[in-house]
Amino acid sequence: MSAFLGKRDVALDDELKSRVIAAQYTLNELGPAWQNEVSNSHFSMPENILLMYSTESPWGLLADKDLVMTDYSVVRSTLQVNNPERKPNWTGLYYDI
Repeated sequence: MSAFLGKRDVALDDELKSRVIAAQYTLNELGPAWQNEVSNSHFSMPENILLMYSTESPWGLLADKDLVMTDYSVVRSTLQVNNPERKPNWTGLYYDI
């Protein structure tokens, strides 16, 4: 389990901290059970946060400190401004360095 909390314009408030902790507990609890069904279970948040369960890589520790995930199609497509009806969608393939 690793997390990346990237740059943002405002400080972490208690509500955001609570969501990050809830996501962490969920991945810690369910990530091992999901690993045979999906690879790299993760939560992405519009505040430039991603938490991931992976047995292969500590992605959050390896991410560039200046990364803005919402600049890229996968996370950007989940933002309410780009998907006001919050419909599930498919994104194009991408290479995650």
